[in-house]
Amino acid sequence: MRNLLKGEKMEIFECIKKRRSVRLYIDKEVDKEIVLRLINSAMQAPSACNRQAWKFIWVKQMETKRILEKQGSPIITKSPCGILVLYRNDLSYNSYLYKDYIQSAAAAIENILLTATELGIGACWICNLQRPLRIKKKLNIPRNFDIIAYITLGYVENDDSSLSISHYGDVNKYIQHERKYSLQQTLCEEKFSKVLGDCTEVRGKPYVRCMKYLYKLNLPIIHKIGNEL
Repeated sequence: MRNLLKGEKMEIFECIKKRRSVRLYIDKEVDKEIVLRLINSAMQAPSACNRQAWKFIWVKQMETKRILEKQGSPIITKSPCGILVLYRNDLSYNSYLYKDYIQSAAAAIENILLTATELGIGACWICNLQRPLRIKKKLNIPRNFDIIAYITLGYVENDDSSLSISHYGDVNKYIQHERKYSLQQTLCEEKFSKVLGDCTEVRGKPYVRCMKYLYKLNLPIIHKIGNEL
């Protein structure tokens, strides 16, 4: 990967195409200067109503990594450091139904990933951290902040695209993903359309069935939209 800190530049589209989820890192610390630049890039992202209500926890200590690993992924403790992304959950209008704060945080996360690519840093976006209340208690995170995601950071030994695979597997046997679908399989014009081999052919659970199942779990957030089922 090119290194911006050494004066080398990368065009934005080249950077977007080059970005990958990296899960194997060498034993080398990421400089504070780089982490600060990543967070500064995140802060330039658009946010709903320009609230910019995000917080970023720079995680370096193994003790903190283990707390997150138990609720997330084993690669958390295998990476030199990472960034835990938080966002206020009490500023959006009718926030239980319209979670614009998640979209704002996601925009910030993508800025981090692209900047990391430009700086020659491997990164992986880890979402769906389990038992967020436990993490909040351990890390003193207020109730009005949601844990959105964790981003692992580290240097990659090489950047060989032959190490790419098409699907999630053994984290000890791969570094990154390859793109699954072509532009033609992804693009729709004016109306939704299907193309042979696109993501519509992947079998999933119907939305209504999933929501009815969650409704049975008696979750407050689901009850707010239960009448629509």
